[in-house]
Amino acid sequence: MEALKGVRILDMTHVQAGPTCSQLLAWMGADVIKFENPQGDATRGQLRDVPNADSLYFTMLNCNKRSITVNMKSAEGKQVFVDLLKKCDIVMENFGPGVLDRFGFTVGEDPRDQSEDRHGLDQGLRLERPVRRLQGVRERARRRWAAR
Repeated sequence: MEALKGVRILDMTHVQAGPTCSQLLAWMGADVIKFENPQGDATRGQLRDVPNADSLYFTMLNCNKRSITVNMKSAEGKQVFVDLLKKCDIVMENFGPGVLDRFGFTVGEDPRDQSEDRHGLDQGLRLERPVRRLQGVRERARRRWAAR
């Protein structure tokens, strides 16, 4: 299924709900880039059954994704983040409140266009999260299908 072909997602989620969501989007054709700190996602070592390998739990939640490790505490890491923001249609994150602020990125700060910011609600945690609108995705999909 390639309903989301051409959509690029920067996946900053961790543990289970976020990676599961972004994995489903990847299965639907989105190009998902898993963005991790140098220590890696906590689930890399959870329920590990093979020494010195990523756990089955981590690989099940993050298969079909590309990945990058970035130190957001460094100037170079922040620049990598900004460069990726410019190339991605959606940013997914499930940090606690204020984490991106501490890195110097304010919710709603979009280097491309402030008007595209929307907020979604994580029903499990009842917290607002920034979600960029997929403006034009439906129209691009219609054009692709019409061209077939």
